[in-house]
Amino acid sequence: MRLEEVWNAFVAQYTKGDVEQAQRYYQAEVWPRLVEAWRRAPRGEVPPEPYPVSVHTLGTSPEAAVLAAIALGAGEVHLLHTPDTAKHLPFVAEWTGARVVGHEVDREDPTPLYRTVRAIAEEHEAPLALDMTGGTKVMSAALAAVGFVLRASGRALDVYYVSNDQYDPRVRRPVAGTERLRRVPPP
Repeated sequence: MRLEEVWNAFVAQYTKGDVEQAQRYYQAEVWPRLVEAWRRAPRGEVPPEPYPVSVHTLGTSPEAAVLAAIALGAGEVHLLHTPDTAKHLPFVAEWTGARVVGHEVDREDPTPLYRTVRAIAEEHEAPLALDMTGGTKVMSAALAAVGFVLRASGRALDVYYVSNDQYDPRVRRPVAGTERLRRVPPP
């Protein structure tokens, strides 16, 4: 079946009230097809060359971090996570095939996140990609802020996020296949 067909089957299950079974169906049928499609042709502002290292804020839904990491092409993926989201590190590693490095940060205090990203930037000379899609609003804002400060000081990096063209409020997810990578221009 095509991605659109399995998506529609997922929505039908979910809206009938069998949420747990629908979520299992999503992980077994929709997600693998979405990742396969994204590997073939990620949508959006995909960089012409892969980044050796990417840094992502990780929230309770790790799918966006996986899609961003695939599109960015990084072989080393750093995940800024809270104690609650650390459990998603293996999921990201499994679906990206990248070397995943976790960094625990505070969900509300941006200072540890600033320090962590600066340390990653000092450790790697290659250009960095920062993905601010997941995590709390404070985490996303902090990642963008430290990224643009580093960029203004001469560091080669770009800030991205995963958006979508269509969101389905019934299932509280982007419609599978409408996700796209967006680059945030520097201020």
